[in-house]
Formats: sequence, structure tokens, C-alpha cells
Amino acid sequence: MPIHPEATKIHGYEEKDLVGFPSSESLIYDLPDITIGHNISYDLRCLNEKGASSICTMTLFKKLNKNMQLGLENCKADYLVEKFFPEEAKTLIKQQHNASDDCLKVILLLKKITQLCPKIFTWREMQELQQKLK
Repeated sequence: MPIHPEATKIHGYEEKDLVGFPSSESLIYDLPDITIGHNISYDLRCLNEKGASSICTMTLFKKLNKNMQLGLENCKADYLVEKFFPEEAKTLIKQQHNASDDCLKVILLLKKITQLCPKIFTWREMQELQQKLK
């Protein structure tokens, strides 16, 4: 698909810059078979995906807070984003239940988890950490 001229103005990429890179369609098959989200058990129930392989950033923060004594008041996504990413929070927390903003919050929370747990390199390792921590 051609790159729209407005996108080139904003990001600076032209079609010639993407030669040799895989198409976005091919990348979708490389996604993990793990569902990731904040309070993901709620989403999995809504999708009727009981028992699906998942990583829950809320569960991880609850367990990390207990094990690492992070001093968190709660593990709600907005609170965590405000605490760890105050600049990003200014724009992300304006709208509640905005799907794209919720995704960005989860990405930031995953980033913080990897900072707190620098020996975690894969989704599977993060999932194992979630299961291992009490």
C-alpha cells in the first residue's frame, strides 16, 4: 500500500525507505499466542476465552508491589501510568475507556515491568514470572 504524503510529512518515511522490510501482513503471524492486557481476566470472560494464555499487567503489579514493596496505593492502570509516566499520563488519562489509549497504557506498564524485572526478555518469561510470584 502506498504511503500517504501526509504520513511522509509527519514521520519522514517514504516507500523507498521500506524496501527489504517484511509487510505488515507477514508480521501478524509472529504475534505471541498470549493475550496481554490490564485486568485481562475481565476481557477474556467477555470474549468467552476462559483458560486462554495471558499476561495481566494488573496482576503483575499487584504481585510486584507485594514482593518488591513498591509502595503502590492501588494497581489501577491510570494510577500506575500517572505514577511511572507522568508526562504521558497528561494525554492518556483524559478519556476513559478509549481503546487506543488503553493499549498505550498497557504498553507503558509492560515497559515499567521490564524495567523492574530486567532479566525478563520474552513474553513467555513474563508469563512465567506472573505465575511464579505469589
